[in-house]
Amino acid sequence: MSDKARKSAGRSRDAEGVRRRALSAGRKLFADHGFAGTSLRQVADAAGISAGLLQYHFGSKRDLYDAVREDALNDYIESQKPQLDLPEPGFSDFLKGAVRQYFRFMEGHPEWTRLATWSVLEGDARPWPREMDFIDALVARIEAAKEARVMRQDLDTELLVIMLASIMSSWLGYRTRHASRLTHLGGPQEQQEAYLKLCDRLFDEFLFSSP
Repeated sequence: MSDKARKSAGRSRDAEGVRRRALSAGRKLFADHGFAGTSLRQVADAAGISAGLLQYHFGSKRDLYDAVREDALNDYIESQKPQLDLPEPGFSDFLKGAVRQYFRFMEGHPEWTRLATWSVLEGDARPWPREMDFIDALVARIEAAKEARVMRQDLDTELLVIMLASIMSSWLGYRTRHASRLTHLGGPQEQQEAYLKLCDRLFDEFLFSSP
């Protein structure tokens, strides 16, 4: 490799390292303090870079914020890839696996839920970068299941996607608040497993039954 090629590769690695540090620092700070409560200077200091270099790579604070949300969503989409790769007729297995993976992912990435919560609190109703692409993939998966007649035909697909998202996200918001009412089910893990089994039963009896 020539000196010029080595220098170019080094710069590329450095640039990627800067971006990764900035995205990691931004994810933590935006998750802890929201968009309004976080400054570019804070992110730059946490990432160990200058504010000028941060702006060079990301532009405005809004651009950085969107890049952080896109990076977070990319992690989630990647975690769902095994479910998305399941054969299309196996929609029941896909759905049940996707719900379980959602909970596993959120338990391992608590900052993800905080980012989403801050978006709501700050009135930012814009879709996250790549969110519409992911929803389109879910819609296509449901339409394929309808076409294959492995699920009910009379359900509005777009409303169903919203309902499924609500079923998943609402548990994360309510489980701690109402844990004392669920002690008869056991500890937190047993409570969540009971919730997942209830979801499975609802899916089987509602989505995959005749209207």
